[in-house]
Amino acid sequence: MGRRASSIAIVTSLVVAGCAGSGASVEVLQARPNDAPDSPVTTGGRLRPAPELSLPVVPTTGSTEAPASTAASAPTGTDSPVPGDGTTQVAVTPLKFGWTVPCAVPATEMREFAATTANVKYVVRLEADPETNGLVMRQTDVQVVDVDGKAPAATDVDLVTLGMRVPDVLVGFDGVETGVRGAPELLDEMIATGVLGTDPMTDAERQDAITGLESNASLKYWSTWVGGWAGLGRVPTAATNKGGIRLEALPTPEAGRVRLRYSEDLTGTGLAEAVGVTVENGGDPTLYDKVRRVNVIEAVTDPATLRPDWASFSIDVTGTIANEPADLHEVHTVRFDWASSTGCGVG
Repeated sequence: MGRRASSIAIVTSLVVAGCAGSGASVEVLQARPNDAPDSPVTTGGRLRPAPELSLPVVPTTGSTEAPASTAASAPTGTDSPVPGDGTTQVAVTPLKFGWTVPCAVPATEMREFAATTANVKYVVRLEADPETNGLVMRQTDVQVVDVDGKAPAATDVDLVTLGMRVPDVLVGFDGVETGVRGAPELLDEMIATGVLGTDPMTDAERQDAITGLESNASLKYWSTWVGGWAGLGRVPTAATNKGGIRLEALPTPEAGRVRLRYSEDLTGTGLAEAVGVTVENGGDPTLYDKVRRVNVIEAVTDPATLRPDWASFSIDVTGTIANEPADLHEVHTVRFDWASSTGCGVG
């Protein structure tokens, strides 16, 4: 696929990466392939920490007890220590989705991809969605501040801005994502305006690009900001580990805030399983013996509302697959200006 060798192509992030290469290389570059089976790191292609990686069941007091629907069975074995001895009273802080709608909050994002850094401003809008009887998250008023410290050329600014856009994310009233809408239409706009070059796409390349757009909107934005944490139900009382995957709450100096982190450090068989490559489905897990993927998702947020002060998604892939480089470095760090928001339940 031909692409312009400029910031326009670079800032399309994994939309471009998802169309590049073939076979196992594409699979490992995608943080959550949509066709991967449910596992400790995926559910239908979205971030949903599995029960054994969410909350150890510990005694609670008063109103701190989370709803029964969010309770997870206590993990067993040395990989996942359970705090307390079953009789100690441990205060557990619930995580509750509490944005009011309509909500509009300005946000700034620092995006790194390979050796390129871009700074972007936009407004995050959460509104009622009549089509689903739920909620919809949109990013509007997108403005690219700079790419590698320089403002986009006047002739490129519209295309660079288009390359930064993401589809709409559908959200339930519990804050958990239910789907992504508008990726095919956004891709068609990118193709029509030349963001992805002028060469025709094959059906497979088109589907890869749609998957990349959906993954961007889901995993790197809403699930990192809110949705993945809403699915936990409560703040972890101790770090939980399982096969290279870790879930924990970290100290934070901000009053009334919690810092949550979900991280993976996978290679070999563990990575092959995470991207859905097994002998049973005709894959070759040994292709991943020389590849390492480190993925970190974290946020500092208000546990009572899940309105984040900031949130970050990062992924680093190093090594080779079938003697071909499989290197990737990508970071999205978003800061929210709740003081300038309208609606949202702030104030």
